Amino acid sequence: MSISKTAVIGMGTMGAQIGVVCARGGFELSFSWDNGFLNEVEVLSKAGQACRLQYDGKTVEFPTQKGQRIRLDGGLNLLNP
Repeated sequence: MSISKTAVIGMGTMGAQIGVVCARGGFELSFSWDNGFLNEVEVLSKAGQACRLQYDGKTVEFPTQKGQRIRLDGGLNLLNP
């Protein structure tokens, strides 16, 4: 799944938190941004599938377990490996 930088910037320049976005593959995403840049993403795996995220030219992929919550920073670096 891709996180569109254009969409994030289009939502405003003030810091904000998105509630929950459902994504293909059985994932729920919540994310925050500040001054038009992605600040943090939390991924909830509802099915235990591998997760692949893309943002700002970077792609990361990692395994998940059903019910697992994974946090990443704005550079898509894992915060809780």
